[in-house]
Amino acid sequence: MKKVIILSICLVFVVTAFAQDADILGGLYKKSHVPAREDIKYHSFREADAMWTKIVWRKLDLREKINHPLYFPQISAFSIEEVFEPRDDRYNITTLLLYKYIGTNALNAVNYFKNRWPDIYSGDPKIIRLVHILEREIDNVSKDISPAGDSKNLDDYLKYMVFEDHEFRKPKYFMDMYKGAGGYKDSILQTDQYGNPIITQFGTYAYSEPFYTGVRPDSITELLMKEIWYFDKNRGKMEVRIVSICPRRVVWDPQGNAYSGTEVGWFYFPAIRPTLASHEVFNTSNDAERRTFDDIFWKRHFSSFVYAETNVFDNRMIREYKAGLDALLEAERVKDWMFKIEHDIWNY
Repeated sequence: MKKVIILSICLVFVVTAFAQDADILGGLYKKSHVPAREDIKYHSFREADAMWTKIVWRKLDLREKINHPLYFPQISAFSIEEVFEPRDDRYNITTLLLYKYIGTNALNAVNYFKNRWPDIYSGDPKIIRLVHILEREIDNVSKDISPAGDSKNLDDYLKYMVFEDHEFRKPKYFMDMYKGAGGYKDSILQTDQYGNPIITQFGTYAYSEPFYTGVRPDSITELLMKEIWYFDKNRGKMEVRIVSICPRRVVWDPQGNAYSGTEVGWFYFPAIRPTLASHEVFNTSNDAERRTFDDIFWKRHFSSFVYAETNVFDNRMIREYKAGLDALLEAERVKDWMFKIEHDIWNY
């Protein structure tokens, strides 16, 4: 009887130890707070409450220290054919928008992906691989229909809110965003064992099958932002709402000067806020208090400068009539002017 009791106790310890080894945690606890976070809802606002409004465009340099939570964790490239794995449960703003937001919203067309790639999406998919979104749009173009699918069939339509400009006039499809983020279709020259190019029977060089390269999040170093400043008569205060944001890829020459820039796409900010609110960013002071992307924008915890404001000259940008230090001073003048407007509205 004693042997049976001792054997039972040992078995309990073995099962417990195995369970502890199987349930591996990267920290003290399983994170559940941030993934369940929701975006803070905007308060109601009427046209009659608007005493004063002004639209401005800002540029965030993600290389600035205060903006690093938006730029890191950083990788030089990631393949759109694979499922992107975050580092320490974190994404940067570019991979979050491309992978999580677009890949999750592609589930609106889940029947299409299940039928075409049944082995990959056999169960209950949580996210669609970006390469399949790209191939789906190319397939739609070959059939002379919209790259996003048939708008009358909601089960077959990609409804992510990304546009070519801040006026929201034309949707920007993923094939264009993929190119804007540094991706392209490529092939490799085939060589023999001596390193000489292989010549085909038609007298041309032999190349491998075309493949999609990875996108380059590290080259997306700017974030453009369109926002509306307004004085709410009902609440008696000046407030701001972000309308849209746009990651911008900048290409540098060997001397460190930017010589070209490509806008990935203008994301309608209210549509992406649920995604921003459920993903954390790094907090330099406390690992237990992880902020979200939505917290950064809501609390204005970033550095930026104004590069355009609404004006009678077709909303021309500051760089079109100012340059260098004068452009920076003009941006500060716009910010100072909006600050003074709030004080001028009040009657003391």
